[in-house]
Amino acid sequence: MSLKLQASNKSATKRFIEICINWQGYITPACLAKQFNYSAATAKRDLQDYKQEHPDYLDYNNSEKAWFATEKFTLHYSHGNLTEFAQFNTELNLIEVDQNERYFDHVLTPPRHINKQIFQQIYKACIKNTRLKVNYLSLKSDEFTTRVIQPHTIVFDGLRWHVRAYDEKNQTFLDLNLSRFSAPINTEQTFEYKRKTKQDDYDWQHQVELILVPDPRLSSIQKSCIETEFKMQNGELRINCRAALVKYLLIKLRIDIWQATPEAQQIILKPECAKQLKPYLPPK
Repeated sequence: MSLKLQASNKSATKRFIEICINWQGYITPACLAKQFNYSAATAKRDLQDYKQEHPDYLDYNNSEKAWFATEKFTLHYSHGNLTEFAQFNTELNLIEVDQNERYFDHVLTPPRHINKQIFQQIYKACIKNTRLKVNYLSLKSDEFTTRVIQPHTIVFDGLRWHVRAYDEKNQTFLDLNLSRFSAPINTEQTFEYKRKTKQDDYDWQHQVELILVPDPRLSSIQKSCIETEFKMQNGELRINCRAALVKYLLIKLRIDIWQATPEAQQIILKPECAKQLKPYLPPK
C-alpha cells in the first residue's frame, strides 16, 4: 500500500522519512510534502517531530535545506530494504513525476486474468472455511472438470496467483491457479468428507530449510563474489520456507533449472539439502 494512502498515520510518515534517509542519505520537506500531498508547513512539522523523538539521528544542512543522517542514525520504522525506496521511484507508487525524474524501473510480467466475482467467492470461502463446487481447467484435462474444494489461503508466487485448497475428490491439498476457474461457483453446505483447514495441511504448516551455496564450478574469487552478494555465512545461505512453497521459491531464485555454465547458475541447493527437499518438488 502506498504511504500516500496512509497520510493520517504518523508512523507512515516516520517510515517514509527513514526510507529516504537510509537510502538517499537525506530528506527535504518538499519530498515529504509531495509524497503525502500536504503542505510544506506540515512536512516541516513532521520532520521536527521525528527530530524531537530521535534527536541524535538527523542534522539540518542550511545550505542544502535538507536533513541528513548522522552516524547514530538507526532504523525504527523501516525494514531497511531497498525495495521500499525503489517503490517510490517506479510506476508502482502514486508519486506523479516526469519520466526523466525516475531513476528506478522494474520488469513487468504479463498480467494473468482473474475473474473478480470468482475471486470474491474463493476469498470468502477461505475466511469462512466453507466448501465450494468449482469448475476448473487443468493442463491434465482437455475440458473444465467439476470438483469440490475447501480453500484456505490465497498465494502470490511472484508470477501468478493461486489458492491453496483441499480437493475432496483426490483427498489432498493442492494449488489451483486462480486464472483457470470458470463460473458458476457454488457453496456446498454439507460435508461429505471431514472438514479440512490449513492446520490439516502438513506441507503448509511444515517449515523446511533451504541451504544455498555457490556453484562449485565457480572459481574461488567468483565464489567469494556470490557469498558477498547473498551475505552467506561460512559459504552458505539458509532460508526457511513452507514446504508447500518450496518449488516457487526455487523458481524465483532461478535454481529450478540446471544451467550449462556456472556463471549462469551462480547458486545451487547444497546436495544434502536437495535430497531432503525432493519430496516437496514436482517430478521432473
